[in-house]
Amino acid sequence: MRIYENMKQALSEVQRDLSEMGVEVKTKSMQDKIIEGNDDFVTKEIQAYQFCVLNTADKDDTVENLDWCKAEFTERISNKGLNPGEAWKLRKSVWEEFLHGNPKKFGYTYSERMKGQVEDVIRVLKNDIESRQAIIQIYDQNIDNKNRGGKVRIPCSISYHFMYREGKLDMIYNMRSCDIFTHFRNDIWMACKLKDYIAEKLGVKSGKFFMFVSSLHAYKKDCKGIF
Repeated sequence: MRIYENMKQALSEVQRDLSEMGVEVKTKSMQDKIIEGNDDFVTKEIQAYQFCVLNTADKDDTVENLDWCKAEFTERISNKGLNPGEAWKLRKSVWEEFLHGNPKKFGYTYSERMKGQVEDVIRVLKNDIESRQAIIQIYDQNIDNKNRGGKVRIPCSISYHFMYREGKLDMIYNMRSCDIFTHFRNDIWMACKLKDYIAEKLGVKSGKFFMFVSSLHAYKKDCKGIF
């Protein structure tokens, strides 16, 4: 596993790894869209990619849309199950195409999936600070397994696992899929912010960030030197 001192170092090296070691993949769907035969969505991918960041304090310096990140995070921990919420409007060009129905909604939101779980994790860790059971689950097999194959958007994030070790709260973030140009930096910011938030609620220091991505990838349309 690669270990980095800070977020800036990690993000630079991760992109380099994808450029040098990624292999070409052509999938039939992307979220709720059929992309078979669309050359824009030819993908360069690394499987089972993992790394660790020792200090995530510089996370705010690694995202271009910090206002959206902060608004989205507030909705995620609101315990209100918002869909669609208001934060998406700050990145309208990215999110509007995924709104469907009347009234318009997303296939899912993190606000919906995380509802009640943040408070539960805090309760678990207050009861047993070294517990291995403090997990926020995003992927729901009872819903998402029926929506695969481009039917409805399903979560890219699988889970956030919190572990208090050596005087600090660490996080292990598991993802099934991550687009390095559109979502990667924001996904990491959200995860690290959640780690910081729960550490603050527990009155402990925020620690290391571990990430495992089954498919870390870039699309040809966003190549920026990757292809």
